[in-house]
Amino acid sequence: QPSIEKLENARSGLRGIMKYKQSGGTGGYTTPSTGTSDGGVAEGERQVTIAGANEAMIYRRRLKGILDDMLAANPVLQKIRQGEPIAVTELETLTSTILTSHPGVSLEVLNDFYGRTADQLAVTVREIIGLDPQAVENHFKQFLHQHPNLTAQQVRFMNLLKNHIAQHGSIVVDKLYEAPFDSISHEGIDGVFSPEDVDDLIAVLKPFLRQDDAH
Repeated sequence: QPSIEKLENARSGLRGIMKYKQSGGTGGYTTPSTGTSDGGVAEGERQVTIAGANEAMIYRRRLKGILDDMLAANPVLQKIRQGEPIAVTELETLTSTILTSHPGVSLEVLNDFYGRTADQLAVTVREIIGLDPQAVENHFKQFLHQHPNLTAQQVRFMNLLKNHIAQHGSIVVDKLYEAPFDSISHEGIDGVFSPEDVDDLIAVLKPFLRQDDAH
């Protein structure tokens, strides 16, 4: 479980060869252990397990439908979508509300599958419902003020980046070298920005970076 800092050091060292990275792979997924001895999570008399990536995708889609329907009336979800900090007690309330309305459906199950702790549940929710585009725009304001003379190519890259984060709530560094970003340069981010600007942009992205692309 490398830290973001270690991954960033690796990225800096590998930046010159990232354009040769092959997409895809045949690696499997391991479900992290959860609250019960058989790998499940107890919910009253129910147990829910996610056995692999395909099941996680189906479970995630179901949760997205539930959360999207709740968003307009739920202040906790609204805060997450705005990128505001969330207390663990608020996350517990959100989980309980979902369980009450949809017995057997738990955010914690998906959170456990991703190997996250209870206080990281907001990250999982954010990735499901996305972020408000204006909140994302506000986050990048300082970077844009510090780089007022962006080229048309760089502006297109930034728009793709902001749209991706608004839709998905997070991003992995590898994605910056893949579609749709490689449509602007086959070298991805390194073909669009100077090394110094890439470092600045990665620093701005830090709150949205995740360490894997299993989902």
